[in-house]
Amino acid sequence: MRIASSLLLLALVTPAWATSQVADEVVYEGKVYPFGTDEIDTWPLDSYLEKVGRQGIFSSEGIQQSANWRGYTAKWEIRGGNLLLIDILKLYGDTKLDSSTWEWRHMPLDVILKGQSYPAFASWYSGSLILPAGTLVGCFPLEHPSEEIQISIEGGKVVGVKKNKIENAEDAQPCH
Repeated sequence: MRIASSLLLLALVTPAWATSQVADEVVYEGKVYPFGTDEIDTWPLDSYLEKVGRQGIFSSEGIQQSANWRGYTAKWEIRGGNLLLIDILKLYGDTKLDSSTWEWRHMPLDVILKGQSYPAFASWYSGSLILPAGTLVGCFPLEHPSEEIQISIEGGKVVGVKKNKIENAEDAQPCH
């Protein structure tokens, strides 16, 4: 009994590794960056879906998997100081178990934003996009970028850009 209790206690205090989420992508200054792999508040389309009460719109069909609980991934671009929604993709396939049948399919924007087409100005979004930059340091699964680009957006318009060095990135231990 004492061993079982000890094992249970160990399981409760041991850190768990959650599944990273499929990233959205943004084109910024001609380069494609992933963002929003772990922080829910960095997904601009989610903030719109919450405002209009349609959060579950992508969960009704297609493949649901632990790495994409939102049910979609989105492509964005920052152009002319504006955040633009370029595409929405949903994962489809014959079965959850056979990933060889999976494919990302383009979703018509009209499903979400009635009467609009791509690219769509993201006027509903205010927040920050955190983009990985620099080199990757550390070892999997704890590797991280040495820098990040923080793009502040208000009402779909870029209001600030900061490049930050990640604290202690230079102290990361090399992989063995």
